[in-house]
Amino acid sequence: MDIAAIILSGGKSSRFGEDKGLFKFKGQSLVEYAIQHCEKFTKNITIVSNREEYLQFSFSIYDDIYKNCGPMGGIHSGLLHSLNDINLIISNDTPFIDSKLVQTLIDEYNNEDILIFQSYDGKYQTLLGIYHKRIIKKLEIEIQKNHLKMIRFIKQTNHRIIKLPSDDSYNKSFININYLKEVEKYES
Repeated sequence: MDIAAIILSGGKSSRFGEDKGLFKFKGQSLVEYAIQHCEKFTKNITIVSNREEYLQFSFSIYDDIYKNCGPMGGIHSGLLHSLNDINLIISNDTPFIDSKLVQTLIDEYNNEDILIFQSYDGKYQTLLGIYHKRIIKKLEIEIQKNHLKMIRFIKQTNHRIIKLPSDDSYNKSFININYLKEVEKYES
């Protein structure tokens, strides 16, 4: 499957206090973890960010077209600029993703608009998934209506959700670092 990757690095990081993607965690920036995960599956990587500092990673960088729309705005911009129909979406603040999860998405993908996971605790993991470019117009409509809840949008598309079992060994994959005070806990 010809797949591209879109790394979402455009958040305000208001809870974190500084740009999360550029924050050094265990010797490298958080966005570098996302890049490493993506490079196992594609060399076609785009970073969605409004910060020029991300140019140091030598990938295309695009800002949100629709500002202050959260992940939906970043996904929209990434898909609009992607040259591929099928795109892996990944957030820059999840350094513990197991590559087997990404491989599961790729193996399970069957031309849905969106394919995501639901973790054992019932949470929809909307920022690790496969998103098809054909949803761009639907995204624009929802953004213009200020309907920015990702799961609400996803359920309006031709989607599929892979439910992970309660004994899931991938629980750690969905940990995202939102607060600077969490760093010390996760460094050990």
